[in-house]
Order: sequence, then structure tokens, then C-alpha cells
Amino acid sequence: MILATLGPTSQRVEQIIYNGDTITGVLLTMTFNIDDVTVEITECGDCERPDPDNNARNLQTAISGAYKRCCMRVSKGLQCWCDDDEMYILDKVLNEREGQDIV
Repeated sequence: MILATLGPTSQRVEQIIYNGDTITGVLLTMTFNIDDVTVEITECGDCERPDPDNNARNLQTAISGAYKRCCMRVSKGLQCWCDDDEMYILDKVLNEREGQDIV
């Protein structure tokens, strides 16, 4: 949904946070182009229950959390969780402005 509404974005992991040898979080920066303005957002993501035997899963979980937080900062956070048939009030308002029928 983010790609469909904001177009391509870039992301980079700025820092991986460890507790001993176990990944527990990340700092992620995403770059958005909103109304021809480049916006960079950096957010943190963590693992609620880091698995000391699976740093790959810990990293994926932390990046996913940071991704959702970055999207929230540009008012797209709910779209990370909504189903295809669900529509939030912002979607309804934007569709009305664009003259689209509201499903």
C-alpha cells in the first residue's frame, strides 16, 4: 500500500543495536518524495522477545517495526495494517476530492 500511495522509497539501516551478541533493535532511515519534497525519517524498531539463536529473525522484526514507525510519521502508518477492503477516513476524504466513488 505504501508503494501505491507514495511511490518508491529507499531505506537504509543506520545502526544495528545489540545486547551482547543478540540483535535487539535497529535505527532505520526511509526517504520519501511527498509533493516533490524529499523527506527523510529515521525511526527505531525493536524485538519484544529477541531470540539469541536467530539474529536474522531479530533483524527482520526490528526493521519491520521501524518501517511501520517511519510510515506513521508521514501519515501512512495505518495502511501498513489495513486489509485491501478496509478504508480509513483519510482514504475516503482523498477519494472524494479526486472524484472517485467510495466503496
